[in-house]
Amino acid sequence: MDRRLLTTLLALGTAGCSLPWADPGACAAPDPEAVAGQARHSIETRAFRAGATVDAAGRPFAARLPEGFGAGEAVVSWPDPGRFAGAPDELLALSTRSFVYDNALLALERTRSGDRAGAAALLATLAALQLPDGAWGFSFDLEGPFYDAGYVRAGTVAFAVYAFAKYASRFDDHRFRAFAGRGADWLLASRDPLTGLVLAGRGRWLESGRRFDGSYVADFVATEHQIDSYFALAALGGVDPDGPWSGGARAIEQAILRWLWDEEEGRFVQGHAASRGHDRGSALDAAGTWGALFHLAGGRLEEARRCLAWVERSHRSGGGLKPYADGPDTWFVEGSVAHALAWHRLAPAEGQAAASLQRIAALGCSTGLPLIYADRWAEDFPVAPAAAPTLWFVLAAEEIRGRGAPFLWSEGT
Repeated sequence: MDRRLLTTLLALGTAGCSLPWADPGACAAPDPEAVAGQARHSIETRAFRAGATVDAAGRPFAARLPEGFGAGEAVVSWPDPGRFAGAPDELLALSTRSFVYDNALLALERTRSGDRAGAAALLATLAALQLPDGAWGFSFDLEGPFYDAGYVRAGTVAFAVYAFAKYASRFDDHRFRAFAGRGADWLLASRDPLTGLVLAGRGRWLESGRRFDGSYVADFVATEHQIDSYFALAALGGVDPDGPWSGGARAIEQAILRWLWDEEEGRFVQGHAASRGHDRGSALDAAGTWGALFHLAGGRLEEARRCLAWVERSHRSGGGLKPYADGPDTWFVEGSVAHALAWHRLAPAEGQAAASLQRIAALGCSTGLPLIYADRWAEDFPVAPAAAPTLWFVLAAEEIRGRGAPFLWSEGT
């Protein structure tokens, strides 16, 4: 997810403080498959009913479910934010918030497992929340009318499109085709004329989330958004070969390689802006774990291995992987799951995938489920159960444990 938003919401005063976990000896070697099964059942959802919503600027939006749905379903993204000491009020306030990205992830997990009705209920919610221009806001409240429709990011849009496309492919059910197409059109229309990369979006929160700037244009590109967009368009191209989606995916793939790949260091930069050039920071997902999955989809095995080697050199932090090469020193669980999946697809016999998956299963055993977002309090990385890392873990574990063919980000051009 876009952690720039969490930065504005979470002013954590306990950065760097570790927490007392359960006896690590009792969780030294849990069965990842068993933990994944428990993790799947730990995800909380609520019914979603259409109606009037308002954004941070007080602008109304009427959420309308597609024909045939009396109600949708939505993920509780932060189901127990106060489980561990140190949670700020800003985090506790997210207990009734549902993030569009998390709903797309659960729809993907249900699609993979063959739960057609369950996936459709989540996709109906996403369809109801699609904005007139084809994009999606970032999150919405499960108990009130708030919809963060003014805060739009390309990664969220791409994951929604991807979930619609995978559902259509798995079940040959095209009732959501129009919603996927409008979202994909938004991605293609949002490309920077110079680089061909998808611009980040619009809107920003200021003053620790107290003030919203709806006029802000996020005129930079984030590498993670490009990877999201590539897979979304490639997947949609698979179910709608007559559309411009496959060509768009190929164009974004080439733009990523041209503008964002650092050949000397063997990793992706964090992003690019016309006014500032490259953002040479190293983000775990963009630089290495998601980047490796992107290279693997394109058959670039050596580049994928270099990404993973960079991760080991620059992001290793104790038993996990930290979110940025220059800190904070906390285990970014969601990004670490992709590390296991990438190693499995690159070299399953070498053992790194199994070891990485085992460490995450042990973390879940020790701290409880859903999986925590990070293991030490840090700005932007709360120690709290979260849907996103849990769903990534479930999706990855199924493939790594040999329970199905590659599913998540398995497309290639």
